[in-house]
Amino acid sequence: MTSGMQNASKSYESNSKFKYIYYNDDAVLQFLIDNYGENSDEFHAFNNLIPFAYKIDFWRLAVLYKIGGYYSDIDSILLKDLDKWIENNATMVLPVGYASFAWFGFEFAFIGSIPHHPLLRIAMDMIIYNVKNKYIPEVPRKLHELDLFLKFVTISGPVLMGKAFNRYMNEPDEAPHNIVKGRREGFQFLGFCDNGIKYFTTIPHQRDYRECRGEIVIQFRYEEYRQERRKSYKPYWASFKEGNIFKT
Repeated sequence: MTSGMQNASKSYESNSKFKYIYYNDDAVLQFLIDNYGENSDEFHAFNNLIPFAYKIDFWRLAVLYKIGGYYSDIDSILLKDLDKWIENNATMVLPVGYASFAWFGFEFAFIGSIPHHPLLRIAMDMIIYNVKNKYIPEVPRKLHELDLFLKFVTISGPVLMGKAFNRYMNEPDEAPHNIVKGRREGFQFLGFCDNGIKYFTTIPHQRDYRECRGEIVIQFRYEEYRQERRKSYKPYWASFKEGNIFKT
């Protein structure tokens, strides 16, 4: 673990009301074996995705589905203790994504959930289907102007999570998210903003994603992370462009 990762981890470890668990690569794999089995669809999906980011997209859903709690990428820095801003009645905490003008997609570098939330199962099954069939879903039509970026996150990431949310809400896959109804269902939605540094905030909005509203609670990626990551893993978008997505 790099010094940047260690500092990011410490921001979560300081939450005395929560237990922080760091999973290395071996522990990630072992969790799936112990909780789902080596012959399971879940293990197969994880093992047959090539980009590491896609693997972890699936894994975070699988671990929360089993034990609940909060997941955060190792590059995120917690700026305010969880118990200060997580709503007591929230059954799931989801940050909205880049495409704020359309209310579509969730940037789940941070996500919280009760165990066995149906949305997690829906999203997991969608990824399992994509892996089994080597299927690359389309970007929603209304988001085609952002296709250059979003096409990389349809298999397991924010776009897939957006479609999964709509299925949970009994809405068409490509419909704008019904945030008001979602709140009634127990969801707490976080905002996303990028004013040079990417943040998650307590108030989502649809206007300018460069504008941060509410309290800034999580910094999304510390400055040195991208450079550190390139030394360890090939970027997921590079693997996507090369067609190295699923094992043959």
